[in-house]
Amino acid sequence: MSKCLICKNEIESRDEDIFVLKNAPARAQYFLENREVPSKSQINLKLTVCPHCGHVQLDNEPVFYYKDVIRSSSVSEKMKNMRKEEYEKLFSYLDIEKSNKNLIKILEPGCGSGEFLDVLKKLISEKARKNKKYNDVLIYGIEHDIKRVNAARDLNLDVIEGYAEDGIIFKNAPYDAFVQFNFIEHAKDPVDMMRTINHNLKMGGIGLITAPSFEYILENYAYYELIVDHISNFTFDSLSYLLEMTGFKILSRNILNKDTLEFYVKKIATADESYINKFVRNKKTANKKLNMKHIKKIFDLSKSKFDKKLTKYISSIGDRKLYAWGASHQGLTILSTTELKNKVEAVIDSSPAKQDKYTIGSSLKIIDPKTFYKQNNTAVIILAPGFSDEIRRTIEKNIEIC
Repeated sequence: MSKCLICKNEIESRDEDIFVLKNAPARAQYFLENREVPSKSQINLKLTVCPHCGHVQLDNEPVFYYKDVIRSSSVSEKMKNMRKEEYEKLFSYLDIEKSNKNLIKILEPGCGSGEFLDVLKKLISEKARKNKKYNDVLIYGIEHDIKRVNAARDLNLDVIEGYAEDGIIFKNAPYDAFVQFNFIEHAKDPVDMMRTINHNLKMGGIGLITAPSFEYILENYAYYELIVDHISNFTFDSLSYLLEMTGFKILSRNILNKDTLEFYVKKIATADESYINKFVRNKKTANKKLNMKHIKKIFDLSKSKFDKKLTKYISSIGDRKLYAWGASHQGLTILSTTELKNKVEAVIDSSPAKQDKYTIGSSLKIIDPKTFYKQNNTAVIILAPGFSDEIRRTIEKNIEIC
């Protein structure tokens, strides 16, 4: 029997209360340096639903690097523009242009190498040329991994080593606002993380937080989105519950880019133990539609249909050599949990950090696109949802499609 990561109530561990995804990759980061038997880097994912608050979570241990923020080495223009739009909305909630504060401090707890802080810094500089009030906006970051701390400092960002836990008060607190992007789902104790952020924020402080949408996974029958790195799988309801129980009022909540939950919040209370316990006692939000029977039905059907399509595709390519494009977490899960791992020659990925290494859960070599272009008599299956059209255009541009 496990405990809910949010409300701390016990969750039954009966077979009918758990969805198991067998032979899933044991992690989504730190690719293999050498080829090995696939089973050595596989685990069984165990998905459960809290009957009290409705939170969906894994009954697995967090990955060893769960405190680190690991992002792609480059941020696309599309992502930069999306972040800018979010920051503009954050500025409007802070009412910066009319503010009488001498300084406005914004914190990103879990900032990685400063990729999104750098976007914020440049946007603030751009706006300061038109309105001097933006010169009073200061930005800070917290990151657990010292290598990424140093990388952020190389961008002249004010980042310190640390992690939001145990109610620790960070240097330069209290802050007027915080931002956090797709990190809360990794937390071993998301309540402790949000409580700590709350304690570092001024009363009335504003927050922007995002997380992957479990509704999106269900609605799109996307079992391959499940990954052990995401120990929590948030819905609108469960993330609302977490934010409210840790002293925040929800100002707005939206779907971003089809697959991401986006919340703007305001601190209205100090999230001490008494406040949290009272909230849990008084509010139960279990979604009756979101039960394990329903989830199992969707994922079993999803996996069955995917396997059939895959078998049909593999039969259709004849004697051509099959390659997979995309060592994303979705790609890793598909390769690890299907027959594809025994059919693919290699996995193509444009990230230099992944090239010449091996996939987790399937132990396939990762090659760069140029190496693939030199091959003859090939077929490609794209395993990067969200980038399929872009990858297809890249392939068509560089090789002749038969």
